[in-house]
Amino acid sequence: MTLPYVCLNCDEEVTLDTAAYKLYCSEGCSQEAELVRYLRRCTKDGRIHEPDVAKAIQIRLAAVMAGGYPKQARCIPPKIRAAVIARDNGQCRACGGPGTEIHHINGSSQALGNLQLLCDPCHNKKTMAGMVMVHPDEKLQIKSLLFRARVGAEQPMRICGDEENWSGQWRRLMSEREDELARLVEDKIKNRRPMTKQEKRYWDQLCWRSMSKEEREELEEAQAEADWERDYPEEAAYQPA
Repeated sequence: MTLPYVCLNCDEEVTLDTAAYKLYCSEGCSQEAELVRYLRRCTKDGRIHEPDVAKAIQIRLAAVMAGGYPKQARCIPPKIRAAVIARDNGQCRACGGPGTEIHHINGSSQALGNLQLLCDPCHNKKTMAGMVMVHPDEKLQIKSLLFRARVGAEQPMRICGDEENWSGQWRRLMSEREDELARLVEDKIKNRRPMTKQEKRYWDQLCWRSMSKEEREELEEAQAEADWERDYPEEAAYQPA
């Protein structure tokens, strides 16, 4: 089902199976727009010249150019984070300093054996070391040029790249799009037309939206921990000495 609006970042049509992002056609586009705003802010206030900021930008830019970062898949529930910190005694596994970041060694698995505690510098080094250099094709080159043009433009080229006004604009846009999505699905229900799996999923999302933020966060955290305990029962039973 195609919706009556397009992705704010790339102008691709938004279909119901990608409507979880509402303003974008994919998580990759959402992250690209977010990075454009961040780089515009860093350029204006001078932070872009700071070594730590420049390194973080390099990592995020590589992920965006590759199509995005699986942020949700790599979100670590508090219970798992606490288990990793306890196992590693709060120390970076690479240098022995205070650990601040949980690093996925390979892929997005939440198994304790695939997670290690690192400090920020060591985490950045390992992330950079894991990147694979590829020869950019024409499409990637164009994407990179457009991205740099958006960052360097005197005025934002897209509404989602407006680093100064986005915080107020996205709420209005989100509300408008959610209302339109709800109207389309509810109209189908009222007219007793069968819903596709994607439409049924969005109907569930509408019910989800009626919950408070605290209720949603509590349910998400409980579900993530339940999934981890199901997939890794032996590690879930691990009790630090």
